[in-house]
Amino acid sequence: MGESRTVKTVRVGWDYIVKSMKALSDEDRDVPLALDLFHTLGVIKLATLLANKRGLSPEIVTITMVLHDHGRLVTGVWDGHDEISPPIARKILKNIGEFTPEEIEQIEKLIRTHRLKDETGDPYEECIRDADVLDVYLAGTAGFAREVEPLGEYIAKNRKRLENMAEELGFTLVTP
Repeated sequence: MGESRTVKTVRVGWDYIVKSMKALSDEDRDVPLALDLFHTLGVIKLATLLANKRGLSPEIVTITMVLHDHGRLVTGVWDGHDEISPPIARKILKNIGEFTPEEIEQIEKLIRTHRLKDETGDPYEECIRDADVLDVYLAGTAGFAREVEPLGEYIAKNRKRLENMAEELGFTLVTP
């Protein structure tokens, strides 16, 4: 049995990052590379958990989250990464050659809209946004500070989404 599409996406996506990185030093990045990678790994698992719980395709959600911050990982720039990442995702998915045009379009849309946390989208968009918010929240409560947006502001801005997830997943929302 060969590699799954998810494994291929991780492998090809990582290769793209390594070959394309413009900001190698943390001094040249809005967020330290280690924190960006920590976020990517965390959000992949949370999105997969939510997809399974909500009856969505874990494969599509996981692949989306593998690729959702590629623009930021490559450039080191937080602003606008939601617009830089979709063309990178398209290139990677086309390179793999196993995704339908509809799947590529869906993944691009999910990446492009993942930062629209104050809007309500389709179930896949909500899953991606919820996982992103939950990862930032959990990492923040564990002491991982985000210089681009203080945790208190982030929690206040995303309180309703966090409260809904706390109820859905059965945890108590705590604010540092």
